[in-house]
Amino acid sequence: LALQLLYTVFGLYSLLAIPPTYRLARARFGDDAASIAAWLMAVEAALPRLSTRALISMASIPPLLWGLVGVERGTRSDVGSRWRALAVGGALISVAALFRFQIGLLFLTLVVWMIFKLRHTERVSALSALCAGGLLGAIAQLGLDLHAFGSATPAPWLYLKYNMEESSRFGVAPWFSYAGMFILLTLPPATIALGAGIWRAARRYPLLSTPFAVFFVFHSAIGHKEERFLFPLIPIFLILLAPALLESYRAGGWRRGLVRYFWIINAVLLVGASISDAHRNVIAPMVDASRDSNVTEFYAIGHMLFPRYYLGESTEGSRLNDVPALIERWSEQTPSGTVRILFNRPPSDEELARIRSRAASCATERWSHSDAVDQLLVWVNPIGNKRRRGPKLVIDCHF
Repeated sequence: LALQLLYTVFGLYSLLAIPPTYRLARARFGDDAASIAAWLMAVEAALPRLSTRALISMASIPPLLWGLVGVERGTRSDVGSRWRALAVGGALISVAALFRFQIGLLFLTLVVWMIFKLRHTERVSALSALCAGGLLGAIAQLGLDLHAFGSATPAPWLYLKYNMEESSRFGVAPWFSYAGMFILLTLPPATIALGAGIWRAARRYPLLSTPFAVFFVFHSAIGHKEERFLFPLIPIFLILLAPALLESYRAGGWRRGLVRYFWIINAVLLVGASISDAHRNVIAPMVDASRDSNVTEFYAIGHMLFPRYYLGESTEGSRLNDVPALIERWSEQTPSGTVRILFNRPPSDEELARIRSRAASCATERWSHSDAVDQLLVWVNPIGNKRRRGPKLVIDCHF
């Protein structure tokens, strides 16, 4: 019940992203396109599932969009309200960067864009307001660093340093991998009707398309790729998609047919995604163990972060790097009752034999599979997703 309540809170929080989506779209494309953008933000097939999970990339979206509303107003308002709009916009974008610091790249891109966009007489005051608001996030980040690390060493630098040294061991994907994510959002073959319209919308709205492009290219240049890294870009893409849908529908003929196809397929996918279970391959064995009074311990083997919450209070959970570490643990203290072992990567026959030799008996190993949505994500990006969403081997041993 507590977990379902938490999901509900996340879902309600995500609704805060719909009004700024409408306002950003209306500012450049008009009321009709803005209504479509708002509906896309509300019912795009993947968003209800993503929005109800504890994902920092999704949590960053409402303050990011409201911040962009402030920046958009600040670039077209009179001087008096410009300060307020840009300062509030900069502050909100900096708050979004506290959730996922890479959003700071969007902030820096906006600064550069404004340098070229605004007249010299407006530039200094506008940039001063934007950066003054952005200081809020910088000060907050400094406070978090001092609290967490005891020094002013910036957490973003530690993150970048770790990724430069270690990220490749989590899998490296081609530079063009992220393009597939946004192509899928257009629901091919509707892409044929929508592609040109999206390009025209992007050219008309450089305030959104320029940060989008910089963020996209930056992440594409990094070897390790996961779709969640680009979740903050989804609302911007939907804003650019909205006028393309409207244009294609008004064009009639086969283009209108593909727009109808888009909405019908999205509705079908929305139902499937909304009732699916993320990471069922990991969560199901844990929930089953929590309900089995004979299971006393649960082991996740192979650098796997797992949510201990699902084990309840009666089952002890441990994360170990490999099978030798598990054998060493058992050598120090022999378990009692039944233990369940979940492998991030399938063990070798030799490792399974070592495990069986230590226990009184072990059941036949079995596979725990993801649901259809996670399997689709593995198909789209096997390098980035198979590690967490692929099938996991499970074995129960009795002592």
